[in-house]
Amino acid sequence: DEADLLLAAVSRKGSGWERSKAGDGVQEARTSSTSWCRGACTAEDIVVGVSRRIEELTGVPTENCEYMQFLRYDAGQYYRRHHDQNAQRASAWGPRLYTF
Repeated sequence: DEADLLLAAVSRKGSGWERSKAGDGVQEARTSSTSWCRGACTAEDIVVGVSRRIEELTGVPTENCEYMQFLRYDAGQYYRRHHDQNAQRASAWGPRLYTF
């Protein structure tokens, strides 16, 4: 299954799991753990394939996108409605347009 392959890739080559942040830091709106797919993780075949499909769907080149973010929820953890778009407008990718 594609989701299992993505999870395996980020578990092997991602940034490692740490408490999720929202906005400027740890918030009670989200108690999950996060791992980012950066560096070697982005070259994994499954990541490249999914990234290409997202690029085709949105028309936004992969190099203009944020890195893939993976969330893990253990028993009792949650995600509540919140706003966490904190990318600087001057950043290479600008403000977030889409979330998959």
